[in-house]
Amino acid sequence: MRGANNDSQRYWNEVAGAGWARQAEVVDRLFADPTQRALDTIDWSQVRSVVDLACGCGGLALAAAQRTSSPIWGMDFSEPMLECARQRARAAGLKQLEFRVAELQTAGFDHESDLVLSRFGLSFFEDPPLAFRNLGTALRRGGVLAFLTWTPVEENPLFSLFAQVMDRYMDKPPQLGSGPGPFGLADLEQTRALLEGAGFDTPEVERYAFDLIYPSPAVAWSTQSDLSGRLGAFVAAQSPEIRGEITQIVKTALNPYADASGQVAIPAATWWIKAQRS
Repeated sequence: MRGANNDSQRYWNEVAGAGWARQAEVVDRLFADPTQRALDTIDWSQVRSVVDLACGCGGLALAAAQRTSSPIWGMDFSEPMLECARQRARAAGLKQLEFRVAELQTAGFDHESDLVLSRFGLSFFEDPPLAFRNLGTALRRGGVLAFLTWTPVEENPLFSLFAQVMDRYMDKPPQLGSGPGPFGLADLEQTRALLEGAGFDTPEVERYAFDLIYPSPAVAWSTQSDLSGRLGAFVAAQSPEIRGEITQIVKTALNPYADASGQVAIPAATWWIKAQRS
């Protein structure tokens, strides 16, 4: 069916979702700085309902629930990640949170919310114009779409580092660029045009620089290989010799970001984009 992210659905359900569920708490710590800075910009007194799109394991919805008692609906098509989100909400006693399965590019929304949020989840659409027109239907007129998305790959060396490993060892490594993927919305001019074409006002944009902090190069490698389902599966299938070689290459590449204690701090940057539905 045109418009459905069929490849992405398979990837996030069968390959990557379980790793993100295992690393949910780690991911929230890694992204805590831009998440809190972004949520600080919202006027929560005007928010009566929230949708968290591509909510994954619920980290952004859980953080938003610390700011408002209004209902929050999290939507994603990864069953492993949604189940993780539900478990986390139950453990926190947050009954205002509800998580449901949806293919966001074509899903219908049964209500119009004041605020639609997303954290690094809107850059993977195979048909962005279709998707963003559809996302607008989740908002009342005057409602706000607000999302974090990565700035260009040159400002996020972690991705380039692991891409180098993939390029060296994998026959068909995933490509970083402007298509569907982490950097699909990194080009601000294209993203502004996309939003305006989908019925949103000219967006407000902030850039947040922060560090991705890991206790050691070994932990950085194990975390990221778990989050990158393809990379983790590829490495696990190699001989002990090749696994050791890859691990050493990654640790050597991470060493320049480590301090005397071994803690790794890798610079990163994200856009925080807010656009009102016209």
